[in-house]
Amino acid sequence: MDKTLRWSLPLLLLVVLALVWWWQRPDRYDYAAAFEDLARRQPQVVSVPALVGADAGRVAVLLGPPTQCERSAYGENCRYRTANADIAFIDGKADWITLSGFDDVKPGAEALALLGLVPAPADSQSDTEMRWQDTQGLREILLVHNASEIRYVRIKTSTP
Repeated sequence: MDKTLRWSLPLLLLVVLALVWWWQRPDRYDYAAAFEDLARRQPQVVSVPALVGADAGRVAVLLGPPTQCERSAYGENCRYRTANADIAFIDGKADWITLSGFDDVKPGAEALALLGLVPAPADSQSDTEMRWQDTQGLREILLVHNASEIRYVRIKTSTP
């Protein structure tokens, strides 16, 4: 028997045994958790009551540091990418709050719960908008949507 063949047969046997051992191991991957129905447990996107009237420092604690800020006629506008939020600080306080990133969230009053607000019937409604006026301590909540999902929510706390 030649020298190469003498070493290759035990090596081949070792590889085959290793593969058999690998396939016989119990599978510890949690398939149920990986493929659970996420629509049943939608997380709260942002707690609006915690943001309302907060200064930029407090908002940064809640949402992380802003990715971009710029001055406007009303004050400072900051974008918080981790929360899909744009916040206009008027007189140094979070006043106009625009939230997006509601993929697969159906439009309706129930969506207010994702924002830490109490669901309530809208004061006015069209094919693309739902509007609440002077509710829950807020001046206005505007929910803009298409037929199947929410595009964005704009909250005005005190400034019109």
